[in-house]
Amino acid sequence: MKHGRFAFVILITMMSFGCGGDQSKPEEVLLEDFIVNLSGQQKSYLKAKVVLVTSGAKDKKLIEGAKSRIRNVIISRLREIKAEDAKDSKSSGEDLMETLRKDIMNRVNSNMDGDPVTAVYFTTFVFQ
Repeated sequence: MKHGRFAFVILITMMSFGCGGDQSKPEEVLLEDFIVNLSGQQKSYLKAKVVLVTSGAKDKKLIEGAKSRIRNVIISRLREIKAEDAKDSKSSGEDLMETLRKDIMNRVNSNMDGDPVTAVYFTTFVFQ
């Protein structure tokens, strides 16, 4: 029974000093509005507001320190959207926003150390 108590004490000690995994709460980083021209034949634009979710305060600080680089990555991805694709996604049932969420998260994470972004949300998403 000594081994069981010893393991329990080690586990509690590790958790107290942060060795038991990240115990912090998810943090959100709200980025400024994005207004981009869409590619394609039609003259259209997209206005979007993006929130990046991180696993904690450390990753939030990392994101906030790289906002210009992150905005550039997101603008580049949003400008790839064709106005025709946006209209087609509504009629075909393919979810353009879900595709963009995944793409933006992957592109941002690939430009950062580690994978600080755990989710991407749109709080505004308007085509015109």
